[in-house]
Amino acid sequence: MANRVNHADVAEIIETSVTDTTPFITAANRLLEIALDSADQAILGDNLLEEIEKFLAAHLVALRDPVEGRAKVGASEAQFMLGANTGEGLRLTPYGQTACALDVTGKLSSLGKKQGMSIKAIDLEL
Repeated sequence: MANRVNHADVAEIIETSVTDTTPFITAANRLLEIALDSADQAILGDNLLEEIEKFLAAHLVALRDPVEGRAKVGASEAQFMLGANTGEGLRLTPYGQTACALDVTGKLSSLGKKQGMSIKAIDLEL
């Protein structure tokens, strides 16, 4: 499917030195196509899918071009990546977190999580 958003859409929500976010938008679009089947996409609808794609693209941009912040208190100073936390995957940036929050199917939140294993015992009488 064609990209739902463009560079201007993504640039509205993230400050970046990246001048063309099209590759990130395309990657976000492909991720949605793989993660969400047609029934999931029907549940979300075009408008919500567009918003999710925009925030996924911004998440990918933020991973490539993190925005640094500085905090200074007295003589102490710290540098940090704005919006970063200790999460993994889509939880690493506020943009990925927003994409997950918008996805009411829950499929994005489960991406990359290890699936549990089950063992069934079979009772065979010989």
